[in-house]
Amino acid sequence: MKNTTNNKTDINDISILTSSHSTFDTRIFHKEACSLANAGYDVTLITPHYESTVRNGVKIKAVGSEDSESADFGHAREIYTEAKNTETDVYHFHDPGLIPFAILLSYELDAKVIYDCHEDYKRAFRHYNYPPDYLNPITTRLYPTLQSLSARRFDGVVAATDWIARDFNKRGHENVTLVRNFPKKSILKSDNISIKAEHKHTLVYVGGLSEQRGLFRMLRLTRDLRDQGMDIGLWLIGYLNSNDENKAKKYINKNGLESNIRLFGYVDPDKLFDYLKSADIGLCLLNSKRAEYIIPTKMFEYMYSELPIIATRTTATKQYLPDDCGILVSEEAAEWVKAAKEILLNSNKKKNMGKAGKKRVETKYCWETEQQHLLSFYKDL
Repeated sequence: MKNTTNNKTDINDISILTSSHSTFDTRIFHKEACSLANAGYDVTLITPHYESTVRNGVKIKAVGSEDSESADFGHAREIYTEAKNTETDVYHFHDPGLIPFAILLSYELDAKVIYDCHEDYKRAFRHYNYPPDYLNPITTRLYPTLQSLSARRFDGVVAATDWIARDFNKRGHENVTLVRNFPKKSILKSDNISIKAEHKHTLVYVGGLSEQRGLFRMLRLTRDLRDQGMDIGLWLIGYLNSNDENKAKKYINKNGLESNIRLFGYVDPDKLFDYLKSADIGLCLLNSKRAEYIIPTKMFEYMYSELPIIATRTTATKQYLPDDCGILVSEEAAEWVKAAKEILLNSNKKKNMGKAGKKRVETKYCWETEQQHLLSFYKDL
């Protein structure tokens, strides 16, 4: 960790920086920023957005002119400039693209710098549009070391998974805290179920939509179940870029699935529960190579909504999805169909899995308990 001349005994002001997530990202804004603001900190979120504003007690300082989930170098530089001009006690940043600017802040300012590491980027970069594929051998070999060396300039690391935390610990980093991305129970509540199911059985998916995240696997599963005589619908809730949307619509039209698939787009977290409570199974058919050590937040949202889960078998899902809450499957489509029918055609199994999942979230896998790790981390700073 860096040597600092910061003699402040109290932390009051926190600036959160993100260049590669939407402004109201669930982890960054709804969980971490709001929890810190509710704990009495003065929190500012610096990010690409339409306008500067205040929401839920968090001040938003906008750079650029639009919200973005994949800001370029120019946006990152603007975030750095804005951060440098913002008087604060802590800079808490979330993206690898901001690491060079965070290092500059650590040298230039009398403030603490925290790195919030969301993924095993050595693995994740292989499935991103950047860096270019031809750089993958270099990236996967060098990035973990470069990330670790950079983090020695920072005052702490917040890790989103057990495996990220362990890797930093193995590399000699001491001030590492595990803050997992569990659902916020206060958001997932509703007295009204306003979304009407149009089929006897409804599958649902929440989160970013892409081929790597199982988009075409879910479309195929819906097609196969329909072809086996089941009255089935699929609700896809989340951001879908134009390229994948065009591919998905071609697949839907080619297979005559127009009446079976609903694309809802992004839904505010406080409205999400209405959709989930109206479905029958939550899907998490991610690419296992891409998601081997990623803890899918959607699983816990499904659990709290009393939805049985069908998830790809990975190191992470084996640890966080008990057998009494869902079914783990391989990459084989036949297994997805078998698991779906096993749940949908057995109402007692479906009900019992749902109840077990909700109990697990209420007692263990929720943000209301996980946020204490974040608050303790800041108290110890």
